[in-house]
Amino acid sequence: MKIQQNVWYCHFKKYSKQYLLLLFSLLVFCYWQFGFPYTLFFQEPLQLFLCTSNYLIRSISTAGGLSGYLGEFFTQFYVLPLGGPLVLLLWLIALQQLTWLLFQKASFKDNHFYLLSFLPSLWYGVILSEEFYLLSGLISVVIAMVGVLFYVSIKNFKVRSLVGILLIPLIYFVAGGSYILFTLSIFVYELVVFRKKDIAIRGIYWVSLFFDFLIAIVLPLFYRMYFDPVPLLQAYITEHFHKIFTVFPFPVVVVWLFIPLLIILVFWIGVREIKKTKKIILYAIQVLLLFLVGYRGYTLFANPKAEYIKKFDYSVRHKNWLEVISLAEKQLPYNAFAVDYLNLALAKTNQLGDRLFHFEQMGTVGLFLPYEREMLSAMLGNETYYQIGLVNVSQQYIFEANEAMPDLRKSTRCLKRLTDVAIINGYYELANKYIQLLKKTLFYKNWAKEAETYLYDEDKINNHPDWGEKRRLRPLHDYFFSVENIDQILLALLNDHPQHKMAYEYLMSYYLLNKDIRSFMKYVSLGYNLHYEYLPLAFQEAVLYALSLDSREAIEKTTFPIEKTTKDRLYRYIAIYTQYPNARELLKRDFSHTFWYYYHYK
Repeated sequence: MKIQQNVWYCHFKKYSKQYLLLLFSLLVFCYWQFGFPYTLFFQEPLQLFLCTSNYLIRSISTAGGLSGYLGEFFTQFYVLPLGGPLVLLLWLIALQQLTWLLFQKASFKDNHFYLLSFLPSLWYGVILSEEFYLLSGLISVVIAMVGVLFYVSIKNFKVRSLVGILLIPLIYFVAGGSYILFTLSIFVYELVVFRKKDIAIRGIYWVSLFFDFLIAIVLPLFYRMYFDPVPLLQAYITEHFHKIFTVFPFPVVVVWLFIPLLIILVFWIGVREIKKTKKIILYAIQVLLLFLVGYRGYTLFANPKAEYIKKFDYSVRHKNWLEVISLAEKQLPYNAFAVDYLNLALAKTNQLGDRLFHFEQMGTVGLFLPYEREMLSAMLGNETYYQIGLVNVSQQYIFEANEAMPDLRKSTRCLKRLTDVAIINGYYELANKYIQLLKKTLFYKNWAKEAETYLYDEDKINNHPDWGEKRRLRPLHDYFFSVENIDQILLALLNDHPQHKMAYEYLMSYYLLNKDIRSFMKYVSLGYNLHYEYLPLAFQEAVLYALSLDSREAIEKTTFPIEKTTKDRLYRYIAIYTQYPNARELLKRDFSHTFWYYYHYK
């Protein structure tokens, strides 16, 4: 048994690095595939990557442009079920392996810092949990690390100095702000690792470092003066780390600073003899550090609630309405986007009038999202208007979203919806403009080619399950849109299409969520055009409540199609409400999902 244990120990010791790399790979893959896949699905359509030479040239002509181009190229693959986790795994492992190779260059004895080489990758992996941090930033760091590794591999100081002077501007134009990481790293190697070796050429040594420092300082100033007049800070940091390029990417700067510090640490400890007991302590410290960094990064950047809302968004984009309702039944975040999507899913499955108060509501904002002069509310809010037939409002919202992208670029998601609306409205030249752009993408070109076959073919469009339906639901008259007067717009839509069930149920729900009983009773009779056997349950409850303000006789004599069980429940509700001082708590168990409870207590 002891021999077998020794064999296993020797085997693990021999292949420990491979096992640790495999464990890290599994953790990264599972984190993204099962923990935050919808963050990746949400990120992917927020860009428009064109597979053209002009797009390549335009992209790489800016500082850090190649890393930005590669970031967008690989982000395309997030659309695939396993694409996002595998892409991130590829680049995070590349960063870890490069870090390990640099550690080996810094330590001339047995290196006990393999665990520590995972630290930059772990930190950057959790940074990317926030959807506005870009993959191009990680690629930029990897490119800078390749440059550092190439630099430290050159043994001749004079050649190395010349290469350093050439690599700083090259990495700046290729990888952007990560040239700071490159510059700091070569300074650390020269001052800490290589200094004793090159003592014979100390004069040249300091002159070389001075030139490196001078180039690093002056280069961004030269760039903004002669190439791109960006703000001073942006000239140094560049734009490919955060979706909002005016945001200072402090977590990325931590990586730039941390890697050189780790190199110093590895060199300082690596030149000393480490006893067996101290090795155990060293490994324990590394494990603890990895845990603390991972935990702190997760609490700072990962947002499970936002991920859950993105799951709603993903289901809505794929018209999986039952999945949206199922998600809400498990857990409905108190968030306007989630409630808006839930109500839309209820309407699309003919359940809005029956189950409106079965879920926590947020007032009318849960039916129609107002435009808040930013990308997110416009992009997500357009969906309800589109599905209800107000395609021009949808176009307004999605156009604003496309123009309000934080990085001032275009979005495939927006262009697809703009194409939808242009085809529905018969603006074929405009639709073709969007289609030609989408045809130059990798994963949307087939959709664009199919859409192109519909141009100028009225019969084919009218028979399309989506575009044909929206054409039939469009308003027949012009109007001035304001979300504050959405009820008047819905009334106009119902005037044009009296049997528009979704418009009717949204209008009635709007009045109920506003607690506007007077308007509700004024227009609830429009439902006769829809030939309900019984009014939807929430509408029954509202009608009965309005009638109860008159008399019980009015309830019994009503001609509205209302079930007897609803009347009986109202009588029970009234009895408890009028007789008990703690009625709210007593009613909550059996009546919290009714309009009556919402009206009185919410």
